[in-house]
Amino acid sequence: MRRFRQRERKRPGLVVATATTETYSPCRRDPRNIAPLIRGDDTRTLRAREHRTSGAAIGKHVLADFWECTYEESAEYLLPLAVAAATAAGAEVFATQAHEFAVDGGGTTVLLLLAESHLSLHTWPEHAFVAVDVFTCGPGMSPERAIAHLVEQLAPAHTRIQVVDRGRDDR
Repeated sequence: MRRFRQRERKRPGLVVATATTETYSPCRRDPRNIAPLIRGDDTRTLRAREHRTSGAAIGKHVLADFWECTYEESAEYLLPLAVAAATAAGAEVFATQAHEFAVDGGGTTVLLLLAESHLSLHTWPEHAFVAVDVFTCGPGMSPERAIAHLVEQLAPAHTRIQVVDRGRDDR
């Protein structure tokens, strides 16, 4: 894996990511590395399941923006909501994490590690905005059902939803 760093070009305010030739090893250098924190019973090995029979997409990645949402700004509210959305998609939740950025409504991030990939919610309460990211890969997965569940619960005034086929072989 190559490490990226930002540098500023001649035009002020334009920042681009450029690759360095340095080899990056998260195990040795990254203080945020969580590998030492994982217990042996926190990891599982799944049997191989190849569901692709052609050059079709390996997975579906749905990015959704929800504006003017109605929700309680807390991890206690948002985490079960995200788990219910993943369950609606037919996903298996392996692990969850939530972080409240400030106790006075500074936003919350919820992350779910799924057997089939991931789901995340990021809130900006000052804008009544929620950004949703659902990536699933596997037979029977439906990230659209997760999005529908979240729309029902968060009641956004308007949305923008993008669907990206991941791993499609168009050769």
